[in-house]
Amino acid sequence: MNAVNTLFFAVGLATALACLIVLVLRRSFQGLLVELCRSEVHGTFWYLLACVAIILTTLLGSLLAFAPGEFSNWKETGALDASLAIFRAGVIGLVLALGGVALAALVSIAQTPSPRTSAPTPIHPPTNA
Repeated sequence: MNAVNTLFFAVGLATALACLIVLVLRRSFQGLLVELCRSEVHGTFWYLLACVAIILTTLLGSLLAFAPGEFSNWKETGALDASLAIFRAGVIGLVLALGGVALAALVSIAQTPSPRTSAPTPIHPPTNA
């Protein structure tokens, strides 16, 4: 496998993994964001933005694994090592993106008042009739 094919294969594999994870988390993650935003439109927007960020962070991590000059001395025997390093960098980017999204969701959940924590109803003393 030449350098370009190795790069495309490993980057494509990491990006496909990110897309698969986004698809698996779709229903619950979008529902959570709709609940947090209290609007279908706002929740869907933030869901789509988070999905794009997850996929692009994975892609960026994969592409930053090697400097462009490192492929100039390409040897066919290094294809597996290069693929593994590129894929590993993409997965690290994926984990960092998911961690960032989870942290943002946790902060939002902590700041959102729960319906159960509303002001308690005052207890009035019984009136003597």
